[in-house]
Amino acid sequence: MHLFLQLGGHYASYTYITPFLQNVTGFDSNLLTLLLFAYGVIGIVGNFVGGLLAERNVSRAVVTTAIILFLSLITLGLFGSFKVMALIGLIVWALAWGMAPIIITLWLASANDSPETAQSMYTTVYQFSISLGSFAGGLVVDHVNLIGSMLLGVLLTLGTIVMSSIFVSKEKRNNMV
Repeated sequence: MHLFLQLGGHYASYTYITPFLQNVTGFDSNLLTLLLFAYGVIGIVGNFVGGLLAERNVSRAVVTTAIILFLSLITLGLFGSFKVMALIGLIVWALAWGMAPIIITLWLASANDSPETAQSMYTTVYQFSISLGSFAGGLVVDHVNLIGSMLLGVLLTLGTIVMSSIFVSKEKRNNMV
């Protein structure tokens, strides 16, 4: 469920980031190209940051990534009409999204019972989440507005935080016994 919520939240919002940044924030298409390129570069940095966090505590890194993703999306959803705030939200989002794949992969690899099954389920959930998240974001864009797609991402990532926190709490209790 964690993966579905996090990935769904990301794609409900990211699918519509170009029209959001153009129509809500007011960035022109030339700058938008540079911003999306920077998003990719910052995502690479996020891969390394995620690896460092996961090395310390992979379960805590999962929750931390969800919180950072949540904060970036809420910044865009609430303050995306302000260019500086949208830029901050986009940078933080790129960092969090770069962290997510490595942390989730390491988290799943730590599945003691069957890491191979966990990885195949990850791929299935990932593809399903892209489709459903993008579709749900599109419904919100069509029936509400572009800001709504960011807020849908906020709600889904909030669910990720709750689910991950519950899992980490149970994991801590099990390790104490």
